[in-house]
Amino acid sequence: MNTQTQNPVEYAIQQDKQDRRPHSITVGPDGYLYVTTHYKCVMQINPNDPNTQVPKTSDMPTLSAGIIRDPKGLSSIWFASPAHEQEYDPIFEFEVAPEWRYLKKHDLGKDARAQTITQVRIMTHSYPPAWEDRVLFAEPIRKAVGYVKCGSSGANFHDMPKGAGNEIFDTWPWSVAASVSEDQKSFRYWVTGQKWDVNPHKRAVNGVYHFQPGLESKWHRIEMDKPTQVPVHIITDSQYVWVGTMNPNLIVRIDIKDGSTKSSQVELSGAPRQMIFGPDDRIWVAGSDKIYRFKKDDKITMDASVTLPDGSEALGLCLDANQKAVWYTNPRGRKIGRYKIPKAPKGLEGKTQLESKMVESLSPGETSDAPIVVRYVTDGNPIPNIPLTCRIVADEATFADGSREYVLHTDTAGRVVLPPVWAGNKAEEVRLEVAYADTEPPTTTTIRVGP
Repeated sequence: MNTQTQNPVEYAIQQDKQDRRPHSITVGPDGYLYVTTHYKCVMQINPNDPNTQVPKTSDMPTLSAGIIRDPKGLSSIWFASPAHEQEYDPIFEFEVAPEWRYLKKHDLGKDARAQTITQVRIMTHSYPPAWEDRVLFAEPIRKAVGYVKCGSSGANFHDMPKGAGNEIFDTWPWSVAASVSEDQKSFRYWVTGQKWDVNPHKRAVNGVYHFQPGLESKWHRIEMDKPTQVPVHIITDSQYVWVGTMNPNLIVRIDIKDGSTKSSQVELSGAPRQMIFGPDDRIWVAGSDKIYRFKKDDKITMDASVTLPDGSEALGLCLDANQKAVWYTNPRGRKIGRYKIPKAPKGLEGKTQLESKMVESLSPGETSDAPIVVRYVTDGNPIPNIPLTCRIVADEATFADGSREYVLHTDTAGRVVLPPVWAGNKAEEVRLEVAYADTEPPTTTTIRVGP
């Protein structure tokens, strides 16, 4: 195991009279960091000068938790707001550029307590097919999972089994992820469930649960090796589901096709929290004492660990392509931290690759849906949730909304589908560029616009 020697650097979250204890963190579409907190504030932080912070308090709920940037590449963020007294638990959308602005909330119901959210992209069954983005959540009070369709209002629920004969589903849903079918037209929920001893919502069972809406009528449960093993956060790629567990502190890999499990050979010295896929083909794990990296091999080998400053912990975790860093939240210290990702060993640099080109030429004024599809690959493996900058270089052509640049995250298969392109009104060569920030030369192709 190679333990990195570079130390993380931490920055205090500016406090008000109320508690701004940080929870989760993401890089927004404007390049700023956005940090959810414990009391009526999402903090905007300049990643180039993290002591420059702007509290966003307008229209804010009491609590804010899991946060992601808009899956469709729009200038907005989404976050979950666990229920507080006299409040319903919604998922919020806020625009961040050109200015901070409340957009919408999606109520989940009285006393709901969604903590983490994630995204999934599937292809519709319509003709012609189109790509649809959804924000997923797990809701423990109702004992359900669900989604909000991007661009619409309200939430859609899928309840877990209840009542006599369903004792194995007597659990507290905590974190949710999704795997996508090979034809990309359906997805499977994967949910961590925990034993819960707090009245009035006591639950008796730990496990990982999965269900494919529209194609299955039954939920399924995967048992942990020990009844005391508590699943926490969960993420998926195209082959496996990855789960951090407590008691013991392990990383568990579940095969999507057959449900078989493997566990890391080495226990973490601290409890695992949020996890992300790194561009180095590793699993990065926020821990109560360190940030860990694990290989995706059969032994789930611990590749490296990063010791945090004395008294610190890591809860939220996100990847920053521009800073070439991982950011984390430290609730105990009321801080955020930055760890610069070491230069990848040869063969693990990662590269954006052109997978398919849907159109070679367009007529003036024509719009092309999904002109190209790219993948981000490291060591032959596609990497999910990597932010890729998609850019148009042209005199007139733009994306359909008039912009010339998007940042889109790769899906579970490491794939990004470029948004629709409008050809403009003049003959020209339109260059499309896609790259993981400035870490690589862009993958480039052209579309000819002409009569």
